[in-house]
Parts: sequence; structure tokens; C-alpha cells
Amino acid sequence: MRSLRTTMALGLALLCLAPAARAAEPDKLLPADAELVAMINFKQIIDSPLVKKHALDKIKEALSQPDIKKAVEATGLDPLKDITSIWMAAKTDVAATKKLVVAVRGNFDAAKIEAAAKASAKERGATFESSKEGALTVYKTSEPGQDAMFSTFADKAFVASPVKDYLLSTVKGGKLNTAMASALGKCSGKESLFVAGVITKELKDALAMQKGFENIAPKLEYATITTTVTDGVDLAVTVMTSDTKTADALKLIAALALPGLKKEVEKNAAVPAEVKELLEKVKVSSDKTAVSVTLNVPADLIDKLAKAAK
Repeated sequence: MRSLRTTMALGLALLCLAPAARAAEPDKLLPADAELVAMINFKQIIDSPLVKKHALDKIKEALSQPDIKKAVEATGLDPLKDITSIWMAAKTDVAATKKLVVAVRGNFDAAKIEAAAKASAKERGATFESSKEGALTVYKTSEPGQDAMFSTFADKAFVASPVKDYLLSTVKGGKLNTAMASALGKCSGKESLFVAGVITKELKDALAMQKGFENIAPKLEYATITTTVTDGVDLAVTVMTSDTKTADALKLIAALALPGLKKEVEKNAAVPAEVKELLEKVKVSSDKTAVSVTLNVPADLIDKLAKAAK
């Protein structure tokens, strides 16, 4: 797993190879068998009042560190200005198969960053190669003793994966499975973070072994996590079921568990008052076959939490 993290970090460093691009439909660069998908609306997050108030100065300070500053100067890439969004997709067995892809949208100087990537690879003792796969140019970066990272340009974006065949199948495209297509249909593209996961047979079987979930687990379809950052934060976790009876049962379990959790937190003197106040804002609701747990964190409460964390 360490080698996978290393190669993915390398792949993200090579985002530099992406040309200036306008965001395309997300499903165009998702593997057909994707079971987990995440979208980070990087530009929206950076431009949000919340980040400008509480985090932007620290981010700029981090970017001014010598090593990072050197990379920025070599590539001409300013993350705060040039990256718009990041899409990631994977199979649930990614730890074993390494079937994961990353697509990045933004504005990049491809020639300058490719030159920087080659120079950096040489400096580290890594290899940086390119080859043709039909009309595509595929880049391969290999660190000594680590997995290779493959990347290419496609659909006006940069795509990277530790598995070459998975990269190529993603670029080729295909019809998403029904559950994932439905889950992604809930994403407007305006969210700060959107995560969708298909509830696979393996996960259903595992959940069915838990008390109270014997009849619920087989009828679960997918789950989404939506986060929108403005001057506050709105969070929603939604589980889609196949019928209203199952949704009602799942809502009941969540609704019964929440008061108990709040009670345990309330009597724990070590938990800050701001955290207790935050937990009071958690709500459980249902709409036909969907069950949602939502949390609205207003700006004033975030200010309190930030002050308490210092």
C-alpha cells in the first residue's frame, strides 16, 4: 500500500502535463466498473469565504516552503490559481488491484512541466518515459523499488493511474453500472466535495451479519457524501435503498442511535462545548427510498471551533 501511495503522489505531481482545459462531463473519464468516485472542487474550496478566513494564509505559507517553491517555479504551476477540480475513481478492492485513476482539470504549461518532470525524475534516480498507444501519448514514471505510474492526456484533461490497462480503459470509456450512474446523477458539480460509493455484494454480505441489518443490507444500493463550503459548511450523507420500507427501517436505526450518541457526548466532560453544540445540529431524514444524515455548521460555530482548537 505504501508503494501505491508513493506512485499516486508521483502521479499528482505529474498533473503538470495537463493542458489548459475546460471541465468535461465527469463520467467521460471514469472507468466503467468504478465503485468509488470522489470529486474535489478545488477552486470552489479555495475561493470560499471559510477557507479565505481560516486556512488560506496557512496554505500560502506551506506553498512558500523551499522545496515546494522550487517546484512551483520549475513547473510554472500555481495550485491556488491553476487547478480547478480533481476527480478520482476506483474499485473497492483497490488495495489489491490498484485499480484507481485520477483526472485533474486546470490550466497548465505542459511543455514547461514536462521538462521539469523529466529533470526531477533524473535527479531522484527515477525513469521518465513516453510511448504511443494509438493516438495517445502515455507517460511512465518509475521510482526505484516502487510501482510505476502511467499518465496521459484525454478529453482535455490529465489522467493518471498505477495500472496502464486501467488508464487506457478509462480513456476509452464505457457505460457506468446503474448504481454508480444514479449516484453521480446527484452531483451538480457545484459541491465542494462529492463522494459516491456503490454498495457491493461483498459489503452487503458483511453488513447483513450485523444485528438489525439482516433485511436492510440486501436492499442497499449506493451512498453519497456531499460537502459544500461557503462561510459555513453543509454536510449530507445519503444512503439509497430499493424501497420505502427499507428506507424507513434504516431511518429508524439512525434516529434511535443519534440520541444515545448525543447523551454519551453530553456527559463526557472532556468533550468541548463547541463539539457538543455541533452534534446537536445533526439531523436524520428520509425521502421515499433515500435516508440522509445532515449537518449544517454555521460560520459563528466554526469560529468557536477554530478558537477552541488553538
